[in-house]
Amino acid sequence: MNEVELTLPIPPSDNRYYGKAKGKRHKYVTLSGRIFKHEVAVIVANMGLRGTFGRAKLAVLVTLHLPAGGDIQNRLKALCDGLEESYLFDNDRQIDDLRIIRGHPVKGGRSVVKLWRI
Repeated sequence: MNEVELTLPIPPSDNRYYGKAKGKRHKYVTLSGRIFKHEVAVIVANMGLRGTFGRAKLAVLVTLHLPAGGDIQNRLKALCDGLEESYLFDNDRQIDDLRIIRGHPVKGGRSVVKLWRI
């Protein structure tokens, strides 16, 4: 398979993806971040896409349909981590071309992600 399109939940923003323990410098992935990554893993597994891209170099087009306004670029880390941890590909360093588009607003939000080998 050379190209895949996924419809996923909206990823949490960096502000909601990472937490920081009081008085500590170390960041951790919050509950909302872990839930998002689990949802992505379930979708990828249910579609039979685990291991689809292995170590191939990738291009990714992301269309974010946010519920209302907001920053689009600060949602990419959670999205890429979720795709990597779902075993769609081996490592997000494989992504050589990454584009993000703001889609029309959707109640509850939605992400449409297209990936292909380059």
